[in-house]
Amino acid sequence: SNIYLNDTIVEAKYRILSPDAKIPMAVLLVSTLPTGDEDVSVEKVEFGVKYACSYDIKEHMSLGANIGAISTCFDSRKEIRSLASISLGIEMNDKISTFFELYTENPEGEPSQPVMDCGLTCLITPVIQADVYLGKGLNDKTVDVIVGCGLSFRVGL
Repeated sequence: SNIYLNDTIVEAKYRILSPDAKIPMAVLLVSTLPTGDEDVSVEKVEFGVKYACSYDIKEHMSLGANIGAISTCFDSRKEIRSLASISLGIEMNDKISTFFELYTENPEGEPSQPVMDCGLTCLITPVIQADVYLGKGLNDKTVDVIVGCGLSFRVGL
């Protein structure tokens, strides 16, 4: 089993419907930067788009979903990969939440690559959030184990 550093992912979210809406919705512009190890990194910057929505199941618990696509280039072969996820978020307190997620990438003409993960988010300030996660690939087309972290910034426009 090998350990690889994956590429950096940058996303920008634009709200379509307010967080106060029954089902808040957003569009995310996605970019993958080729910063990872050669065996797993893309050849150049990738671009994509995702549509996201969420639904409050009850106080302190929500269901989220994403669907989208990203342009990729591996081994000098360009393709469009579809993306989809569903997640359950549980607020532990005002600053700490946990999540459980099932997501998949679907390369053109190949089997899907499903992963199940879970993690914690921490609201550092009202506009900065950090997260850590641990996941497991669900078939032989995915990595065995995935570990990651992220940092989110809210910018008012």
